Amino acid sequence: MQTFSAPFAGDFKRRAALIAVLAAAGLIAAGCGGNTDGPRPVQDDHGHEHGHAHDHGAEEAKTGRITVYGIRHWLYIEHPFVLAKHPSPFTTHVTDLKTSEPRREGPITLRLHGDSGEPLEVLAKAPTRPGIYIPDLLFPNPGTWRVSVLIPSEDGAEEIPLPDITVFSSDQEIAKAPEVEEPSGTSFLLEQQWKIPFKTEPVRKEEGAILIPESAVVPKEGQSIAYVQVSGETFAERQLRIARREDGKVWVETGLYEGDRVVTRGADAIVLAPLEEHAHGEEDAVEMDPKIREAIGLTSELAIEGALQVTLDLYGWVRPRPQDRVDIHSPIPGVVRKVHKWPGERVESGDPLLTLDVPEWLQWQRDVLHVYHERERVTDLKTYAEGEGRAAVAKLLGEIRVAAAEADKLRRETELLAEAGAGAVSRREIETKRGELSVAEATLEAKRLQALSWGFSEDDLKAFVAGLALSESARKVLPPEVSTSIRQSEFDLEEAVHHSLFSEANLLAWGFLKESLERLRKGDTTAIETVLVLKSPRSGVLMDVDVTEQEAITDEQRLLQLVDYSKVHVEVEVSESEIKAVVNRKADAFPVHVPGLGDQILEGRFVYFDTSIHPDVRKAHLVIELDNPDGKLLRDGMAVTVAVPLERRSGVLHVPKKAVLSDGFEKVVFVDEGEHFHRTVVRTGLETLARTEVLSGLSPGDKVVVEGNRALLLAVSAPKEGAADHGHSH
Repeated sequence: MQTFSAPFAGDFKRRAALIAVLAAAGLIAAGCGGNTDGPRPVQDDHGHEHGHAHDHGAEEAKTGRITVYGIRHWLYIEHPFVLAKHPSPFTTHVTDLKTSEPRREGPITLRLHGDSGEPLEVLAKAPTRPGIYIPDLLFPNPGTWRVSVLIPSEDGAEEIPLPDITVFSSDQEIAKAPEVEEPSGTSFLLEQQWKIPFKTEPVRKEEGAILIPESAVVPKEGQSIAYVQVSGETFAERQLRIARREDGKVWVETGLYEGDRVVTRGADAIVLAPLEEHAHGEEDAVEMDPKIREAIGLTSELAIEGALQVTLDLYGWVRPRPQDRVDIHSPIPGVVRKVHKWPGERVESGDPLLTLDVPEWLQWQRDVLHVYHERERVTDLKTYAEGEGRAAVAKLLGEIRVAAAEADKLRRETELLAEAGAGAVSRREIETKRGELSVAEATLEAKRLQALSWGFSEDDLKAFVAGLALSESARKVLPPEVSTSIRQSEFDLEEAVHHSLFSEANLLAWGFLKESLERLRKGDTTAIETVLVLKSPRSGVLMDVDVTEQEAITDEQRLLQLVDYSKVHVEVEVSESEIKAVVNRKADAFPVHVPGLGDQILEGRFVYFDTSIHPDVRKAHLVIELDNPDGKLLRDGMAVTVAVPLERRSGVLHVPKKAVLSDGFEKVVFVDEGEHFHRTVVRTGLETLARTEVLSGLSPGDKVVVEGNRALLLAVSAPKEGAADHGHSH
C-alpha cells in the first residue's frame, strides 16, 4: 500500500463544492480554465467582474491532504487541521483501481482508533457527488488517532488504513502548528482524471533498469518525460534517459526510482492541462442559469422571525441499552459443531446461532422416554402383582375358613366325648380329641393373625368365617410383599417423572419443539434430536462469537453476545458548572445531531441523570434514549451532540444553520433574488442544532440559500486570470 500525506494551507471545502458539481454535470472542461457556462461573478455597472482569489496564506484554515492506495481502491482525502470535540469535514475521494472510475454508489465507513476503548465509526451512506464523500468526523480527545476507511464491494470489504491523524486541543495549538506546503508539480484534478482513461502504477525494476509501459512516456519540447504522482492531484514531471524500448515496454536508466507511482494512461492530458494564474478580486453576487441551479441542487428557505429555543449543546456517545445486551452461555459442556452467524451479522428471533454436540442434551431426551417405558413397566407389574396378591389372599381366607370349620368340628366331638363319660369312652380317646382340637385352634389362630397382619379386621374375618361377603376395604387387601413391590415401582415411576420434568424444562429452554417433546412422551424415538441448536432469543446484531468450530465448551461458558439496536442510549457528560442548567431544563425531549447521519436531527427522551459526580472525570452522566433509524444506523461509540432545552426566546430572527458560512474572515449568507445570489455579511447570536440567530444583515422574509451555498461561496471567490496558485474544487 502506498501513502502520500502532507498538511497544506487552504480552505479546501470552499474550493471543493463548485467544480465537483459542475464537473459531474459535464459543465466544465478538463483543467480550471474550462467552460464558463456555470456560476459566474455578476458584472458591475462598469462591466468589471468582481472576483475573490484563493489566498493560501496564514489567514485560511490549515489543511491536510492524504493519498493512500489499497488493493481495490485508492483514496485522496482533504481535511482541515482537526480540533478535538469539533466536527471536521473529511472530503474523501474514492477511485476504483479496477475501472479507474469514481465510486458512484454505496457506503463507506471511517473508523477512528484512539489510545483506548472501542473504535468510533462514522458511516457515509452514499457519495455526495460521484467519487466524493464528505463525512464529518468528531474526535472526542486530542492526541494521535489512527483512522481507517472500510469500503464494501462485490469482491468483499476492504479496510484501508490512513496515516496517523493529529488531533489538537485548541485553536492556539493549530495556529502554532507548522504548515507544510504541498509537493510542487502539475495539478491535475480528480474530476479531470475521472473524465478520461487515466491510470497510475508503481514502477518496477528489471535488468538493472526501471521498467514502465510505453504509454507512460510522453514527448515534451524534444524530451521524453513521465509524470510521477507525488500527491493525489499533483504530478511531478521527470525527464527520462531511456535505455531501450521493446514490445510496448521502456527501460529507463535515470529519472525514475523504485517506489515511484507513474501515470501510465492519460499522461498526455497532464501535458495539456492549463497552467493558469488567477488574480485576486472581490465579488458580492453570483448569477446562475436555472439549469445549473438544478444540477447542483440549490435550495433556499426564508429567514423567520419567531420563537427560538435556547439550548445547552453537550457531546455524548451512543451506547446499547443495558436490557438489550444479551450474553448467551453454554447450558452444559459439549463441543461446537457449527457456527451459523458471525460478529456484525443481524439475526432475527429464532435464527440458529450454534450447533453443539452435547451429551446431556441426549440424556434429557432419554429421561422423557424413560418415563414412558417406566409407566408401562409399573402398569404391567401392578397388574401381575395384584393378581398374585389376590390369589394369595383367597388362599389364606380359604385356609382360615377350613381351619375354622375343622376347629368347630373337633370342638363338638370333644364335647360329645366328654358328655358320654368314662364308661362310654376311654380317657385316652378324650385326651387325643382334645389334642386335635388344640392343634386346629392353633392353626386357625395362626391363619387369623396372618390375615390381620395383611390388613383384615376382626369383623371382616368373623363375617367371612360366618359365610358373609367381605367389605369394600377387605376386598382391597393384598399381601405385604405385594403391596411393598407395587409401592416401590410407583416410587420409581414418580422419581422418573420428576427427572423428566426437569429434563423437559431444559429441553424447552434450549429450543426443543413442543411437538417433538409430545412425541417423546408417547415413546416415539424418531423425535430424538442428536444435536443442540442454540437459537437467537431475540432480534439484534451479533457482537461477539467467543468460540470456534470443534472447540470444547464448559458449563456456563459465554458463547456469544447479542445486542438489540432498535433503541439505544446516549450517555452525555455534564460538567459541574452545567448541572444546574440540565436539572432546570424546560423539557425532557432532546434534539440530537449525529454527524455520521448528516443533517438529520433525532429526538431523544430523558431516561435518568446521575445524582453523583464521577470522581475520575468530575462529571455526571445524563442518559437519554433514541429510536435507532432503520434499527441499525446508530452504533455503539458513535459521537453525537445533544441539545438540552433551556429558555425559549421570542421575536428572534433565525435561519437554518446550514445557511451561514464562514469565508475565513466573516460569516456570510447568500440571499436568493431569483437569478442572482448576493453574498451578505451577517452577525449571528445563539445557535441551536438546526437554527442560527441573525442579529444583523437580514430581514424577516429574506430568502437564504441552504443547499448549494458552498458552491456560491466558491463562485464569488473564483480565481481570475493572472493570480497564482489556484486550487481545485469539489
